[in-house]
Amino acid sequence: MNVSKFGVLDTSYIVLTIEQKWNILLGMSINNFIKNENKLYSGSAFTGPWQGESTDTKARVIAIEILDKALSRCIDEDTRTPEVMDALEFLRGHSTRKGFCDRFARALHISDPQTRWENVNAALAGIKRQFNQRF
Repeated sequence: MNVSKFGVLDTSYIVLTIEQKWNILLGMSINNFIKNENKLYSGSAFTGPWQGESTDTKARVIAIEILDKALSRCIDEDTRTPEVMDALEFLRGHSTRKGFCDRFARALHISDPQTRWENVNAALAGIKRQFNQRF
């Protein structure tokens, strides 16, 4: 826990840009992110019943960011990486309609790049709608 000389929790290191989060997550699964978030707040004055919900919400946002990155690269690259699959599995576990995540995963296997992008894009739009994310 980072505490300033005034005895106040220093949270300045928590604010990251989306690009910084992406770079950190290249080597970290969503489950590891949640564990690290829980360690960060455990024992601090900021823990409470909202803390777990906040971590899940952050993890959902980051998982969707990972899928956004996969969409932007799926025409030129194979984006069936462990990070993308972990993000899909995490969202599937927190979803009431699992079909969008399944559709996203199936779309990554399409051989034609343009058709793959169109299907991944449609599946991601459904995932975002489900979690009320902006496009």
